[in-house]
Amino acid sequence: MNCPICGGKETAPILYGLPLFDEELKRKLRDHRIVLGGCLVSPFDPQYHCFSCRTDFFDPEDGENRERNEELKRKYENRERSTL
Repeated sequence: MNCPICGGKETAPILYGLPLFDEELKRKLRDHRIVLGGCLVSPFDPQYHCFSCRTDFFDPEDGENRERNEELKRKYENRERSTL
């Protein structure tokens, strides 16, 4: 999935909760196929992480999340401008 914030191609789903740290999970973390999101879970938590812009974002296929991603994109663009 491409990042709706920067267009990056290296993205991964965010896993929330308390996972079992087995070899498969360690491999997925190492290979950037999954990211840990913490133990507390809410319906307002982003579902994906972009390794290019280091931004967590919501499923772009879900139309209800369009506004959330647009807000994240504005914040990312402002952050980029402030570092110039």
